[in-house]
Amino acid sequence: MTGICGIVGLEDISLIKKMSDIIFYRGDNEIIGIYKNACFAERNFYDNRELIQNEDGNIVMVADADIYNYDKLKENLEKRGHSFSTDLNEEVIVHAYEEYGERCCEFLDGDFVFAIWDSNKSKLMLARDKFGVRPLYYTLDDTRILFGSEIKSLLTVSEKKEINFKSTSDYLILGNFLGSLTFFKNIYVLLPAHILTYKFGRTKVSRYWVPKFRIAKNTEEYCSKMLYNFLKESVRKRIGEVNGLYLGGFDSSVICSLMAEFSDEPIRTFTTCYRGDKLDTEIDVHNARIVSDYFGTKHTEVAIEPNDVAKMFYKIIWRNEYKSCVDGAHMYRLAEKASFLKGNKIFTGMCADVLTISMSKNESTLLKFRKLPFWLTKTAEIFSREFVPKLGRTKSIKMREYLDGISCMTTPQGYLIGKKIAVNYLYKDVISRFDETKNDINKEIIYPALKLYPKSHSSQLFLMYLTHAAPGKWISYMENVSITQSMLIGFPYLDENYIAFARSIPPPLLRSKYIQRRAFSNKLPPEIINRKKDDRTSIARIFNGEFGEVALQILNNYSIIQRDTEHYLNKHQILKYTQKFKEHSFKWGYQDKKFLDMIQMLVSIEGWNKTFIERDDIRRPLK
Repeated sequence: MTGICGIVGLEDISLIKKMSDIIFYRGDNEIIGIYKNACFAERNFYDNRELIQNEDGNIVMVADADIYNYDKLKENLEKRGHSFSTDLNEEVIVHAYEEYGERCCEFLDGDFVFAIWDSNKSKLMLARDKFGVRPLYYTLDDTRILFGSEIKSLLTVSEKKEINFKSTSDYLILGNFLGSLTFFKNIYVLLPAHILTYKFGRTKVSRYWVPKFRIAKNTEEYCSKMLYNFLKESVRKRIGEVNGLYLGGFDSSVICSLMAEFSDEPIRTFTTCYRGDKLDTEIDVHNARIVSDYFGTKHTEVAIEPNDVAKMFYKIIWRNEYKSCVDGAHMYRLAEKASFLKGNKIFTGMCADVLTISMSKNESTLLKFRKLPFWLTKTAEIFSREFVPKLGRTKSIKMREYLDGISCMTTPQGYLIGKKIAVNYLYKDVISRFDETKNDINKEIIYPALKLYPKSHSSQLFLMYLTHAAPGKWISYMENVSITQSMLIGFPYLDENYIAFARSIPPPLLRSKYIQRRAFSNKLPPEIINRKKDDRTSIARIFNGEFGEVALQILNNYSIIQRDTEHYLNKHQILKYTQKFKEHSFKWGYQDKKFLDMIQMLVSIEGWNKTFIERDDIRRPLK
């Protein structure tokens, strides 16, 4: 919840105040510290009036942190002679830094970002938690470094705001920014499990934690019991400040059952859906009602009208600097309606699939396709490129995805390109330098994973998702949108001990959530235990409403192309797809999901352009 920002290389109270003011929703309490050649600010809902320091005052910290092993760490540090002056659990970070230096993050169990200023060494250290639950951004020039919990803090004091068209191209293909890049030139995101040190103008970024996994030959009964225990412990240590649960699928229902074990009062649960949308009503809302009735929760259904996305578009764009517009609609409406949760946290079941289930599927798929002869994979590639486009719209998309998967599956690099780029493969011609995007994938994602896990395809893929996909595609949009309504999201599935054990379970037990269903078979209603995942979407319904008109208006005035002097975007193809979108407007169906995904990304980057680049004053959303 806490918002942090800072500058090293300059003492300017007006500048740091400006960076802090734009994230006003992160807390009414503003604390500013000015030091020699550095200044920092923190916004929170606490009553403290000073930044956290060590005993001597030569080490100062700003942090957005929940440290779950605080009591144990504090006890150990006090035995080593450290004195604590506050009851805030993040104070343990300062003393851990005193004791262990840059290795302090290895001892922290929690969700955090922090900045430590060591005045004796004139050194700044930035750090982000192992799974990237909390975001942290930074920018550099020749004489200083600026950082903040949100990109807005950096943009509001930027002398020159520019679009990074190279990363924008990556985004249009993958639906995510690669590595540490963002939509904005010279603004970077600190990756999960990484630290940054800045001293005398020199910057070093390094990984402080590498997940280590080994498949264990445990019995099914043992795996079921321990999976339950590890997830229960994850919920227990996080539940202190939690006031609700975002309920919908099987994974959030599991969290609901565990929350009920720790709560004497009825749990507050919430579900979002598109009003009048039969699909969502039958699946998410219906199942949420079953779980709510089973556990006796205080349940709230937050309805989203199809035309709400049009009305919320620029508000979501302003709040969500890192993810496409439609993805933020659910969380924006939930945070807006649940105003009584201001300053509090709700749980979500997000990231359960990515971190435990789908990796086992990927492993088995990789092993299967690695056995295919080269001539077959090459034939699949040629057939996909030359003949598939002649099929119908729906068959073309599905067939090409499958064939691209076959042609690339022999390596983790191929798997990522085959499965991720295939999502928008038919529309990769919206960018002009596709080969550069593939090279970026190698440099930013593939090679680091190959270096850390030279022999395990499954671990390579897991690291790629953990470092790049999960924070950028799932966590960020929930965090960024909800935080502007002063509401925090908790991710109990993103727990180091839980994930380490889940990854040790034999892959066959993980498929179709078999082991999870067994672990909670007597904790949930049968309808939930036997529920099958449904990945269908309501995006077509959104584009058939007023948002389709907003999108068309934005595409017809696509000014971002004029800024693309490096020609990363293919102007001709964007105009061609704009015409196609215009001709088919308000007649979209499920089969058009891929095309509409691409359209919403094109619309989002223009929204960011109009909101943050074309305007000087970005303190409020564009109307």
